Amino acid sequence: MNLKGFKFSLEAPLKVKKLHRAQLEVKLAKAKKKMDALKRALDLLTMESDGLQSKLADLLAGGTKVVDLKELSKYLSVLSDRIADMQEQYREASDRFAALRNSLIDIIHEIDVLEELKEKQIKEFLKEVQRKEEKALEERINFQTFMRGGKTYG
Repeated sequence: MNLKGFKFSLEAPLKVKKLHRAQLEVKLAKAKKKMDALKRALDLLTMESDGLQSKLADLLAGGTKVVDLKELSKYLSVLSDRIADMQEQYREASDRFAALRNSLIDIIHEIDVLEELKEKQIKEFLKEVQRKEEKALEERINFQTFMRGGKTYG
C-alpha cells in the first residue's frame, strides 16, 4: 500500500526486525538440522551399545574366553563414553535450538506490535486526510455560495 505523504516513524526498526526474523529463521533451520543429525547419531550409538550388550550377554551365557570379554568390555566402555559425549552435544544443540526458537517468537511478537502500530497510524493518517478533504470541500461550497450571492441552487 502506497499512501502519498504517509511516513511511519518506526519503519526502520520494523525493517530491521523483519531482516532479523529472516536471519533467525535460517539459523533455526540449521540448528534443527544439526539437532536432528545428532539425535540420529545418538540413536545409532545407543543401538550399537544395546547390540553389544546383548552379544556380551550371549557370550557369557554360552561361555567365552577372558580375552574376548575384556575386548568387548573395553569397547563397551569406549562406546559408553561416546554416547555420553553425544548426549552432551545433543543437549547443547537442543538448548541452542530452544534459545533461537524463543528469540524468533520474541521478534515475531515485536514485529506484530510494530505492524499494529503502523496500521493504527495509517488509520489516523487516513482520518486526517478525510477531515482535510471534507474541510476543503466545505470551504469550496461556502466560497461558491458566497460568489453566487448567497443563493444555493439545488
